Amino acid sequence: MTWFNLLLMPENLLWAWRKARRCYRMADGLFDQAEIAAFELNLEAELTAIRHDFETGNWRNRPIRLVPQPKKPDKEGKPRLRQYFDIAVRDQVAWIALVNVLGPELDQKMPAWSYGNRLYRAAWYEEETAEGQNSKLNIGPYRHSAGYLYRHFKHSWPLFRRHISITARKMVGKSIEEDDLDTGERLALEQGDELAYFHPTFWNRPASGDNTLYAASLDLSKFYPSVQVSAIQRGFDTLVEGFSDELRLSALLAAMLRFEVDDGGLDQALKAKVDPIAPVGSFDGIPTGLFVGGFLANVAMLPIDREVEKLLLQHRNIAHFRFVDDHEFLAYDFDRLLEWMTEYAHLLARHGIGVEIEREKYSPAELKWLLHPDETVEPKKLSELRSVAIAAASVDGRKPTQLMTRTLAQVSMLAATDFDLLTDAGRSQRLEQLEWLLLANIPDNEIRGDTRMAFAAARIANLTPALFRPNEELLLEHRRLKALTRGKAPADLDPAMVKPFLDRIAELEKLSKKAGLHS
Repeated sequence: MTWFNLLLMPENLLWAWRKARRCYRMADGLFDQAEIAAFELNLEAELTAIRHDFETGNWRNRPIRLVPQPKKPDKEGKPRLRQYFDIAVRDQVAWIALVNVLGPELDQKMPAWSYGNRLYRAAWYEEETAEGQNSKLNIGPYRHSAGYLYRHFKHSWPLFRRHISITARKMVGKSIEEDDLDTGERLALEQGDELAYFHPTFWNRPASGDNTLYAASLDLSKFYPSVQVSAIQRGFDTLVEGFSDELRLSALLAAMLRFEVDDGGLDQALKAKVDPIAPVGSFDGIPTGLFVGGFLANVAMLPIDREVEKLLLQHRNIAHFRFVDDHEFLAYDFDRLLEWMTEYAHLLARHGIGVEIEREKYSPAELKWLLHPDETVEPKKLSELRSVAIAAASVDGRKPTQLMTRTLAQVSMLAATDFDLLTDAGRSQRLEQLEWLLLANIPDNEIRGDTRMAFAAARIANLTPALFRPNEELLLEHRRLKALTRGKAPADLDPAMVKPFLDRIAELEKLSKKAGLHS
């Protein structure tokens, strides 16, 4: 069966809708609730229409509506808005249907050190029968029926951070005893089978080297809007087997990658504050708000990732990690670290996908001056900056505590918490922790402020209603009493008739207060 025939299968379109519906429930941006409801009420006809447009080659995206979101002010304190788009429901479903079919073929080609926006795969623990053995993690196939588009946050971001920490220990040849690891680290170690960094013979450690490593990170500037659609098309053409031979599918992808911006309803003053600016008309990038946008970015980056993988295997003295646009590096030598980051910048430029490194987001910050020398900086000052950067980048490979911050551990714990299983006291405690995470003044080098606040706010919004569960039995007794009295005051009725109801209500209210329920 061809890729195109798989795309047209009715169950594929239904799976796509279920994933889209779950994405809407988890989304933190603006979208049209009425449009979603209308689509669901007419679901069969809507999915049939998508299938028809696919089959006839008449696909055309609806305009993407600019609905900018608040963003922190610039350095001068001027207000800014983040570029964000409302994508038509049918277009979201269509894109997910395409990714359902072609996504696994590409996702499995992504390197193990790329963690962000990886497609969902079932994962579970299976208890071992042998005495004394721990439960075993099983990673299943790509699944659609569960309704998830991407792997869970608790299976990606914390794993990304913990793998960096464990890799540092492997680089210095430290024997890792499971007893020395916490539960999260042990699970992360189990999930490192595909990561070459964990293999005992991988590293070319300097013979005279000590346990000092050098760590650095960088971000890509305006990542999604900067990724050119031609890079996405190229990724599909070159990396999906048989894709270029299916002319209808290739033409469909080209049509789906044509985005047109509609900024109707926004005044000029508001549009001027959007960063980056999104002019009306053709949009050459990934629109923020497109659910599959993270996957499309991975497709565009995949040719670069694969070339990086070859260089890593060739040199074996650098560890390279990527989570969407966040990059982390570990090296034995500081100058080698600088060389690798320079080489990576050249790779980005050579592949021409449109993205560039954000010079203001290096960590340590002094790397900006070392990697992009400024003629106005005196040699003496540059030497001082180098010394500061070396000190800031130094990591003890045996105990790389700097690579796993308390904030990240807190986020990891909160993401993994099943709120429904907690006691009332436990719920209150978790909400206090989320409130702290939302309001605390935490440095961006630990976790980006917008990421931290968006995560905390979304969790608070989802979890707070669970604290206000109505006591259904108490509500029923109140309704029965009201039906009995028919608008009269209980004192005006026969006490023998009313007393059983009042006693039962008083008893239930007392029980509700103890249980934390609300009438």
